[in-house]
Amino acid sequence: MSKLEKILLADDNEDNIELARRIFEERGYTADNGYEIIGFDCAEKLRRYYKQHEEDVPLIITDNQMKILSGLDLLREIGQKTYVVSSTPRLSERSENDPTIGRYLAARILKKDGIDVYNKIIDLAIEAGLLRDLKYEKKQA
Repeated sequence: MSKLEKILLADDNEDNIELARRIFEERGYTADNGYEIIGFDCAEKLRRYYKQHEEDVPLIITDNQMKILSGLDLLREIGQKTYVVSSTPRLSERSENDPTIGRYLAARILKKDGIDVYNKIIDLAIEAGLLRDLKYEKKQA
């Protein structure tokens, strides 16, 4: 069996991790399709794991408000693979002027709004080439 691609989630609220995991699985991102969803209760643990498995990780989703390391810190460090979910109003707009984030990465900060935010991230990740479009693959089979 080939190596699974690892989608990493960080949130100090286990319910949010389980919601995201469920959405990914409903969209087909399962071991059968080559994916593993791994949750962490803090961004620092996720970062340590990522550093050891970087080549196997196409996508990271993190809550912004975390102990020790924030979602914005991860976005600054890892960038291209990271999406930040935040309940802070207008964080994306305010981050556009941050020279360590800029407009391109600020677009990867999304408002926390339940199921919709995870579906939106999946769609954005497919568009960015980070995830395979499993709906398209299924239609082609």
